[in-house]
Amino acid sequence: MGNKPFRASMLFALTFFAFNFLYSQTFDLQYIPKDEKQFGLSYYRTFYKNSPYISTSTSVYQLYLDVSVGSKLNLIGDIPYISTSYSANYGFSEGSYYANGLGNIFIGLQSNLSSGENSKNIITFGLYLPTASEDASYNGMVSDFYYMSKYIPNSIGIYFNYAFHKRNMEGLDYGLEIGPNIISPTKRNNATTEFFAHYGIITGYRIDQFSLNLEFVGNVIISGEIQEFSDRFINILNIGAQWMGPTVTPKIFYKIYLRDTIRQTVDGVLGVGVNLSIN
Repeated sequence: MGNKPFRASMLFALTFFAFNFLYSQTFDLQYIPKDEKQFGLSYYRTFYKNSPYISTSTSVYQLYLDVSVGSKLNLIGDIPYISTSYSANYGFSEGSYYANGLGNIFIGLQSNLSSGENSKNIITFGLYLPTASEDASYNGMVSDFYYMSKYIPNSIGIYFNYAFHKRNMEGLDYGLEIGPNIISPTKRNNATTEFFAHYGIITGYRIDQFSLNLEFVGNVIISGEIQEFSDRFINILNIGAQWMGPTVTPKIFYKIYLRDTIRQTVDGVLGVGVNLSIN
């Protein structure tokens, strides 16, 4: 019993120590490359409307890697894992559903074309490998729709992205990104190759090591027949904050879908993450 105050003091000290070595990053937009190795962990929890009982483990977990392999070239990777567990009472019967599995693993290359620290021009190219679980993919898609190529089973995705970021030691930060996506089926069925594009802008205000951020991201469907032109767009608003420094960056944000048909099912998505930089 006597050790509890000491343990609490040590936990506070370690937390304070870690939070004083932090560095800024994005929520949904592509990571900003550095010379150091970067590792990112994230947790997405979707809140469904009028839903059956959903376990807190029903979430998307992601591991992100960014390793410098040259003066202006980084090797990047993203491993998503989807967990789904829920039960429902239909009055006359009860049902439950469990499904866990990987999304499509991403591997790619990232190049920072700028030499300065404040302004960055970044190009990213990569592939989504066909590793997604058919049973678990739906919850991944709803939780992380901006990167829907991660969650379409039996497909290979081609991804290209251009990003610009302007960062200051204090005050206003902003940036944007845009690029095409191609999804090709790997099984012989009625599926066809699909084309779409993603886009996003970010703005934030930094005071010392604390930053408030707002991201507007979306996808536009290019191929396929859609009756209304506006239905080709699916947009998301991310609101959140992070504590910034050179080594560790914890962040928390909330996704709000701006499309009415999705908002009828989903209240929003809570995102929590941490980025680590290692020399």
